[in-house]
Amino acid sequence: MVKKTKLNNGITVLSDSVPEVATCSLGFWFSVGTRWDKPDRLGLAHFAEHMLFKGTQTRSALKLAQDMDLLGGRMNAFTEQEQTCFYTVSLSEHLEASLELLCDMYLNSTLDPEELEREKSVVCEEIKMVEDSPDELASDIFYETIWPDHPLGKPIQGTVDIVKSFGREMLLDYYATYFVPNRLLISASGNIEHEHLVELAEKFLGHLSAKDESNLDLNNLPGGLPQSQYVKIVKKHPTEQVSLCYGGQALSLSDPRLCTLSVLDSVLGGSLSCRLFQEIREKSGLAYSVETFRSSYYDTGLFGVEVGTSGANVGAVLEMIDRIFADIRREGITAEELERSRQHLKSSLALDMESTYGRMGYLVSSERIYGRYVGLKEACKFIDEVDRDKVIDLARECLDTDRYSLVVLGPVD
Repeated sequence: MVKKTKLNNGITVLSDSVPEVATCSLGFWFSVGTRWDKPDRLGLAHFAEHMLFKGTQTRSALKLAQDMDLLGGRMNAFTEQEQTCFYTVSLSEHLEASLELLCDMYLNSTLDPEELEREKSVVCEEIKMVEDSPDELASDIFYETIWPDHPLGKPIQGTVDIVKSFGREMLLDYYATYFVPNRLLISASGNIEHEHLVELAEKFLGHLSAKDESNLDLNNLPGGLPQSQYVKIVKKHPTEQVSLCYGGQALSLSDPRLCTLSVLDSVLGGSLSCRLFQEIREKSGLAYSVETFRSSYYDTGLFGVEVGTSGANVGAVLEMIDRIFADIRREGITAEELERSRQHLKSSLALDMESTYGRMGYLVSSERIYGRYVGLKEACKFIDEVDRDKVIDLARECLDTDRYSLVVLGPVD
């Protein structure tokens, strides 16, 4: 049973009661991410997320970790372009203790200067780790290539030089501006009662005041509507293999064709039987790693292909991708592919719903896309309503490689 309550101060509480499980996943999801980072503060959203774990007025960083361990659970966080989340997974009986822990991090982080300097070094090492991971680096370069002057195109971790410039006052200003009730959604799934979760949220957070000026204005997002650049970049990199990223602009979160894009994505790169995997890897042996990617944001999105191959095979791989995309734009997909894609998507969704963590995340995704909860049965109905005509119409828009950007990173000229 899924329920939703909005507190007087603007905090939204979503819960999915699953009586038959023993665990509970609980997350604080803030509607802010790297899209709100100013050019001279790239990576601040990500760094602010890190600092939440570095101690509060009553708990050191070690004590936070120890108290979570005492509950037998785990705690983690992540930052994306348009949202930031920190969460716990524990036994359902520890719901109040888990919520109190997250509230302590949210409300009482001390931002100790020594911890801050230490965490700068940690994040700088994380940035260097990305630079040593060709596939991640190629993806970052691709985003910067297609959206060069837009915050959505900037790396989530920021740069080493900018991270080193972060200070305590900068973080305090960030939390005061963006970590406000109007931007907070509390999502929980497990053997819990919605009314009890709301009572706890009121107990720990009800004293906070709403800040109307912090509401998300979807007509005035940072950077405005991004305009894609269609360019090709070849960058030599000292690796054994080439990482290739090839794609273009696609659908936003509000586009009613998102489900159709899911079907098209599944046909192309969603499984071992998909066209790209079968043609590029299984039949031609041109690559080991072949997969599609799709990202949707409030006002735009991306769709494309990522491949790991040798420098000598880059031309052949690109020609094959272009041919496969052209075939689908011209002929569409087969009835067998459509049915296989539908079943694969429905089964994958059902499997995700087997865990409380998956259900917690699904609550938030459903709220962002539809503004309400769309259950498994209704979601499967949406998938079944996708037909071949819808797929080919969307393919003609999203698979136009004349409007694709390309990044090739590795030992290739």
